[in-house]
Amino acid sequence: MNKKRSFYKEILLFFYIAAAAMPVNAQTSIASVSGLGPASVPVQLKEAQDVRKYDDPFWPEFSSLENIGLSIATDYTLLTQQVNESLGEKSATGGVLRMFGNWKPNATDSNSYNQLVFKVEHRHRIGPDIAPNELLVEAGVAGVSGPTFSDKKALLTNLYWAQHLYDNKLGYFAGVVDVSDYIDVYALVNVWTEFNNLAFSTNPTIPVPSQGIGAAARWLFDSKVYVIASIADANGDPHNPSNSIDSFFSTGEYFKHIEVGIIDNWDERMSRNAHITFWQTDEREEAGTTKDWGVAASWSIQREQWQPFIRAGYADGGVALQKKMISGGIGYTMNNSKDYAGVALSWGQSTDSNRDQYITEGYYKWQGSKHILLVPSIQYIRNPAGNEDENSIFLAGLKCRITF
Repeated sequence: MNKKRSFYKEILLFFYIAAAAMPVNAQTSIASVSGLGPASVPVQLKEAQDVRKYDDPFWPEFSSLENIGLSIATDYTLLTQQVNESLGEKSATGGVLRMFGNWKPNATDSNSYNQLVFKVEHRHRIGPDIAPNELLVEAGVAGVSGPTFSDKKALLTNLYWAQHLYDNKLGYFAGVVDVSDYIDVYALVNVWTEFNNLAFSTNPTIPVPSQGIGAAARWLFDSKVYVIASIADANGDPHNPSNSIDSFFSTGEYFKHIEVGIIDNWDERMSRNAHITFWQTDEREEAGTTKDWGVAASWSIQREQWQPFIRAGYADGGVALQKKMISGGIGYTMNNSKDYAGVALSWGQSTDSNRDQYITEGYYKWQGSKHILLVPSIQYIRNPAGNEDENSIFLAGLKCRITF
């Protein structure tokens, strides 16, 4: 094992030992602790608990589990999409069944933050052709719509130990992590409920690795400035977590990032946030990709019912889908309801083409009942980077999430 691999191994072991050994000092919710975004297990679990009705005979009783510190939720999300023009397939449908939750060893301590977070998924296509995340690629677009709606089948996407200390100034976690849960996140980044296109549901200039072994830490200064830093296996394998363990400690190919941001307060950091993110990924010998680095920036703010945002990204080597990207948009909460609408526009250049590609997406989020969410959407792609025979492509989508 070379010196670089040994150094990163020692870092990860430090996080594990510290998580088990250090005292707990917590005053805020799990969602506020670790710097995780809206698509992460802690935030999704809180949403599921908010809609679950324990007095409803059609839904299971979970209070007995929560008495021992175990909280579990399950949901199923379906996405169907269709394009008007394509080099290949024109439609795709897929679903994702997820079970996720956390376990708090100190179940009787309401202020305890010392938890094991977990999530398992089954991602599958419906029909004989392709999954939704492949549809725009079939159409020649440098991008992805519905990135989590693949045909990867059973996956372990989260299994990490998390804690925070010193009145929430320090938060950290280590284990099987999903880098997209905490890198360059903002209020409308959640692909399960908001935008479908990668240009808005994450950042297409960042080559985020698959879920695998990693660790992250966050420090919150009194000046409302925060810093998040992380390291993760660049060859994450959620199909076989043991492969990720071996890869992290033996292969020694890593994805790293550091983010510096300014917020009003930590609990509202997604909706009132400005940050800059630096990332670097090593060369991946087996995957055949070179090392790369890049920078991303994001600004968003909540103004009554409005949520405007501006985002940008640059990749030096172009390992990701796009080398340059600028996007902006706005979300709006409807009066006297939980309905929500969003619209955004992005400009980008792919790694294989200098053609200016523009993507526009609009969606409407309708909470049909406490347990059922419907999200119809429409996308317009101008100058698809990989299909110069077409000047424009339309994509219609419908997302449905059932929360148990």
